[in-house]
Amino acid sequence: MKFGISCSSQIGIWRRQGGRLLLSLVILMPVYLVMVTESLAQAVYIVREPSGVVTFTSRKPGQSVNYQVLGKNQNLSRLGFRSRGSRASRTVSADWLMEMKQPFDGLIRRTAIEHEIDPPLMFAIAHVESGFNAQARSPKGAIGLMQLMPATADRFGVKNAYLPRENVSGAAQYLKFLLDRYDGDLRLSLAAYNAGEGSVDRFNGIPPFQETQAYVKSVLTFWRRFRCLEEGRSYC
Repeated sequence: MKFGISCSSQIGIWRRQGGRLLLSLVILMPVYLVMVTESLAQAVYIVREPSGVVTFTSRKPGQSVNYQVLGKNQNLSRLGFRSRGSRASRTVSADWLMEMKQPFDGLIRRTAIEHEIDPPLMFAIAHVESGFNAQARSPKGAIGLMQLMPATADRFGVKNAYLPRENVSGAAQYLKFLLDRYDGDLRLSLAAYNAGEGSVDRFNGIPPFQETQAYVKSVLTFWRRFRCLEEGRSYC
């Protein structure tokens, strides 16, 4: 397994899914998720190339390669990858985005269209929320691809939020509900998806929470990128 990113990127958030490691890269946001400190199930090698590209791989590099080891029970912060207060200018490659969404592309696309939502928007939320990890669970209890809270899952008839089909359906219903509630205002809808409708209503706009403000910006950024990929552009 190997992922390439530029050396100015924000941070990689590793999650465990079965026997594999998945890397969720969150862009253009000062992420301070506790998930960054989750331990790894196996050693990961971090290769810093002379060009400035940082590569994460589970395969041990050759002896002539300059690399660091992120082993069991280590976290990225020990190797200088900060999750709090970091100003990101990283980019995730278009190939990586396409590869990560591929297993769920058809499901997310069909569900989005069924609920009159732009599919790239749903892709963006899945990427920012879980890195397309169907087994993801946040410290606050949000579950699955679209990180549904148990109360939200119950509200929209989701019996098992770990099942991608149910999770995506519940998320699409919720997002459609929010878009209708806020008269199509996408920024407010995304803020409510992250922080809850009560917070948006209380502040009469996007809440002044660093996480929520960064979340809205990040989803919008990836929405544009996924739309770009949908249009078949060579650079997104």
